[in-house]
Amino acid sequence: MYRSRHIIVYKEIVIVDKIGVLILEVRSLGCPSCIALAKIHLLKTRGVIGVHVRGNKVIILFNPLETESSKLLSESGIKNYYRYTIIEERIIDNQMELTEMIKHRYLIHY
Repeated sequence: MYRSRHIIVYKEIVIVDKIGVLILEVRSLGCPSCIALAKIHLLKTRGVIGVHVRGNKVIILFNPLETESSKLLSESGIKNYYRYTIIEERIIDNQMELTEMIKHRYLIHY
């Protein structure tokens, strides 16, 4: 039986069975408010489905069939502008788990 998920994100509507989640704590080399600009660098990277910035936390959703987290970070070029620490990295195959993790654990409200 084939299962798929519809995930509406910033770039496009993507149908995936699994989604990679990478959560970073980011510090800007310039002003602290520039962290939101990391979203632009990340969204231009192949395999990135969506990015959400909340304070100094950046949540990146990516297609694990197209890229890996280490490749994603190096291709985005964010290391040239930001210092970051990886807080969490995992692959999720359940849409409800993803939604609950983002909403409750990281206090993001839609």
